[in-house]
Amino acid sequence: MKNFAKKMPLIAMSLLTILTGCGDGNATGNGNGNGNGNGRPADASLPDHMEIFVNTKNPTWTSIEASLWISRRRDDPGPTKTGLVWTREGDPSPDNALGSFSGESSSLSTLIEDLVPGETYRIAAYAEFDAGTLHSDITEFTMPEGPAVGVGEAHEDGIIVYFFKEDDPHYVEGEVHGLLAAPMDAGESQWGGLCGRVGDLADNLGSGLENTRGILAYHEALDNYSENPQQCHEENDGTIAAEMATSFQHGGHSDWHLPSRDELLLLYRNLHAEGIGDFAPARYWSSSEVPEGHIGNDRLAANVDFSDGGGWTTGKEQTMRVRPVRRF
Repeated sequence: MKNFAKKMPLIAMSLLTILTGCGDGNATGNGNGNGNGNGRPADASLPDHMEIFVNTKNPTWTSIEASLWISRRRDDPGPTKTGLVWTREGDPSPDNALGSFSGESSSLSTLIEDLVPGETYRIAAYAEFDAGTLHSDITEFTMPEGPAVGVGEAHEDGIIVYFFKEDDPHYVEGEVHGLLAAPMDAGESQWGGLCGRVGDLADNLGSGLENTRGILAYHEALDNYSENPQQCHEENDGTIAAEMATSFQHGGHSDWHLPSRDELLLLYRNLHAEGIGDFAPARYWSSSEVPEGHIGNDRLAANVDFSDGGGWTTGKEQTMRVRPVRRF
């Protein structure tokens, strides 16, 4: 591995020492891709209070986030080089590594990709100082079972837009969930009636389904809106983007809905900007209104222009395209 070209003999020997000597080969992990390894000095020339740690989190089927950090005092020396090395079998030494990542920071993180679902991997961290080298214990992580697919690929009758990560709504530790886009538009529609503000419609990731339900409930409470849309405004034609999204028929799923503003931006950035999803260079409705207190907040809703990714707020009577999404 080219990241280890200058220090390969030292690193390989020191990582082996972790297994047979002071490191004891301690490996931890909970079988779902999350794990951590506690480190200790492998070189007597370094202060014995200095430690290095390796951590893995947020696995998808084929990728995982890995990081290292060094515990040291303010007057301790800084590292000249830090890195992570991982393998599928045996010791994660340079001679046996599937991959590596290096830098110069006391905290370092990377996304490890192209891993195999259901397989167990081993990872270790190191830090080089002028006085010697510090190594973590080896930690194991097991990738979740599932199809080997990633963002932009087909799954459950949709296209994967995003995998939920730790601290995201709807993230479940040890499980793989995310957002799917329908592979085609549902059509064109007005956002809904210009009767006033629906309210309680969020912008953030994970809020699209609840927004959609709120929009539908608001219009259902009106006096037969679909047959009498002019009760809201003379320019209303009775179409509702949220209703068009939930009525979308594809793959037998009944939980398609209108994406929130932030979800719609992900569709643009992760799919359309990469040439995926067969989107039109046109504006698409989100299920989000403008913030309360904004001028015209009772008649404007958020949308994204897929010709350039720009975010807009526009009158609800405007006709725009609708691309349904669903969680998986």
